[in-house]
Amino acid sequence: MPSYALRTPMPAAVPAAVLNETASPATKRRTPVQRLLALLTVVVAIAALGACTAPRSSTKGQQIANIARAQVGKPYSWGATGPNAFDCSGLVYFAHRQAGITIPRVTGSQYSAARRVAKSDARPGDVIFFGTYHVGVYVGGGQMVDAPKPGTRVTQRPMWTSAYTVGRFN
Repeated sequence: MPSYALRTPMPAAVPAAVLNETASPATKRRTPVQRLLALLTVVVAIAALGACTAPRSSTKGQQIANIARAQVGKPYSWGATGPNAFDCSGLVYFAHRQAGITIPRVTGSQYSAARRVAKSDARPGDVIFFGTYHVGVYVGGGQMVDAPKPGTRVTQRPMWTSAYTVGRFN
């Protein structure tokens, strides 16, 4: 009667290169611990790359700032929301809309709807309010992009007074 006892399978022949310590890493077999360490190295590297990228909100803010900057040189026109001309709130409205954020159209409504942010926490894409009569997009470094007044063009310039409020929609 045949025996059905369990037997350990015979190991396959191991190539000499695997046994040779000087073999290339591509031909060496790794132990489970070595494979785990290699996998952890990849995971840590990917996590480190993620830590180097900006959070979604600041990326969206930079997108808003870039859209506003792209309008520099276009003429001011009262009530205009782009893409060829703007008034101040129309520029802010346009930049946010192009970035996929819906905000109110006019300065007073934008002021009421925006979440207040400390001046020290201002970042690109935030909205700079001068009361409820003028508004611009903060682009960083103490600079904003705005459509100043009739007869001018959209411009990038420093904030001319410290009497402003910072708001954020994203």
